[in-house]
Amino acid sequence: MIMAREKPKRKKRVRSIRHVPLSPAYLGVLTTCERLHLLISGKDPFPTDPIGIPFCKGSWREQFDDTCSGGIVLQALGFTPATLQARFTTPTECFMHLVGFGIGFINFSYHFLDGPAREADEAPYLMDAAEINKPLLAKAERVLLCGEAANMYWYAGTRPYDHIVCHPDRRNAITERDEIRKAWQTTWAPGKLLQLYRVPVAKILAR
Repeated sequence: MIMAREKPKRKKRVRSIRHVPLSPAYLGVLTTCERLHLLISGKDPFPTDPIGIPFCKGSWREQFDDTCSGGIVLQALGFTPATLQARFTTPTECFMHLVGFGIGFINFSYHFLDGPAREADEAPYLMDAAEINKPLLAKAERVLLCGEAANMYWYAGTRPYDHIVCHPDRRNAITERDEIRKAWQTTWAPGKLLQLYRVPVAKILAR
């Protein structure tokens, strides 16, 4: 009699997990903001030099480096590198200021996952993120879930105002896959979020 082979069990992934929570100052302004008009979620912290604010880097040079998706997001909101650098000393100052106009940023996980997210493997880290994110999601009028942040429903359910979009990573703008390239252009081309969500650029830049 031939015995059926047992299906090999998937090994639990072993990683070196790095925790980069929201900075206390940024979490503080998000928490005190009564209403978030637009909340943008990435997947996890930057793999290099994260500062505790999703999509934000420590200097303008890093912010608008070709490898940084945060610069792409700011330009989609209707800003240019020149106008932002003339108005704000650092990206941190800019991102803090944006919260005053109801524009905030979060991550699906505040532990660097270094690969595709797996609900069972990441459960403890995602529960940590849930405690931070659920109150913020509850007061958001619009939520953009970028790339794997679409898995936010694992711990926060879904809302009718959630929008799942491709990640702003510049590689998605030049991929040979037409559907991804077009999806990127629809959301992340310069000024696209300005058009979609009526971002008050002039008021934000006013001194």
